Amino acid sequence: INSQPVPQITVTEFKKVCQQFIGEIPQIPPMFSAKKIGGKRLYKIARQGEVVERQPAIVNIHSIDIIDFKLPDVTIKVVCSRGTYIRALARDIGKQIGCGGHLQSLSRTRVGDYKIEDSITLEKFKEAH
Repeated sequence: INSQPVPQITVTEFKKVCQQFIGEIPQIPPMFSAKKIGGKRLYKIARQGEVVERQPAIVNIHSIDIIDFKLPDVTIKVVCSRGTYIRALARDIGKQIGCGGHLQSLSRTRVGDYKIEDSITLEKFKEAH
């Protein structure tokens, strides 16, 4: 794993970097993804220690909001199109800053019309069925 120091950027500078990713952008899928190339899942290829060329796909980033900014950690909320790889977005934002980037955690709060605030616990689902 590669590690580099995080530049001491301001929240304003970080916002400017994030703005570069708003809209339709080309995104290269990460090697550890379920995308198939040549009929084989990328994560299976990656686990064999191989790296293959991946073609970028066009995704749409509707918004990036900064929730918490305490370097080296930043928490953001992203509204995006289906097919967007958030790990790749973190990688690309970090690359633009000059230090690399990765996720510590990921919470999907909405898929289409389904929102996390409308969800129920597994126990309540079992009771209803």
